[in-house]
Amino acid sequence: MVWRLRGHGSVEWSVAVKAATGLRCAWIDLDGFHLADKFPQAAPDGLVSLWASGNDRWLRGRVDRGALSTSSSPAVVLGELLRDPTDDTGEAVEVEEQTVLHWETTEPRLSERGRAARAQTIADKTTVLVVRGVLPVTFVTVPPN
Repeated sequence: MVWRLRGHGSVEWSVAVKAATGLRCAWIDLDGFHLADKFPQAAPDGLVSLWASGNDRWLRGRVDRGALSTSSSPAVVLGELLRDPTDDTGEAVEVEEQTVLHWETTEPRLSERGRAARAQTIADKTTVLVVRGVLPVTFVTVPPN
């Protein structure tokens, strides 16, 4: 399997939204964990991390509070993982697929909002893709509706 990793660096929120077009999206903010068919046009308050995935493409991002943004939206450090033998852009990487289990909705460490977000997630487990290396990077396969 040919895997390619691309780093987009620190980008505006609108760039992350556009990059995720056609992918299933998830993010964490002050209101908890969210799943949707697209990211909101305006960055959510307290945005921390984001993920998006499709058949052969994954995105992951984290808010870069130290980066200067030309808008009121936070900058996002964005990475992209591709499984496409015809695409030779980015760095060739080794990837390990792992299955992770979600917490039960009865998990006492989940807040009320966390329980509601967990209830949105139909699957009991999710596949994560770990890019191997000195500093491993994890991409999350966002579950479908």
